[in-house]
Amino acid sequence: MTVLCAGPERGGRDACQGDSGGPLVCPAGSGGGRRVALGVTSWGKGCGRSWGNNSVRPPGRRGSPGVFTDLRLLLPWIKSKLRAADEQRRGKASLGEFHQSNSSPSIFHNVHTLL
Repeated sequence: MTVLCAGPERGGRDACQGDSGGPLVCPAGSGGGRRVALGVTSWGKGCGRSWGNNSVRPPGRRGSPGVFTDLRLLLPWIKSKLRAADEQRRGKASLGEFHQSNSSPSIFHNVHTLL
């Protein structure tokens, strides 16, 4: 599956109309203030509202998480497209600044930088 659902369990809001194509950015590990892009905003039911209290809300007032395209699953495709564009532009296979490390946050940091 290439989608993931995300949103606040208690309080707050997530993606809203007009946010499609924007990043789902999350903290990377503990401290440091680094963020990683994990998804691209796809769709949702209205503006995402917290869903933690749905069992006590009437049906018309229930919240739902936003739906995002999962970048982790699309990374091989993204890399192949970048490689093809780079080959076409430079005449050789090189990803330039784009590289994959052993830690997932670095991968997503690079994707976020490119997008």
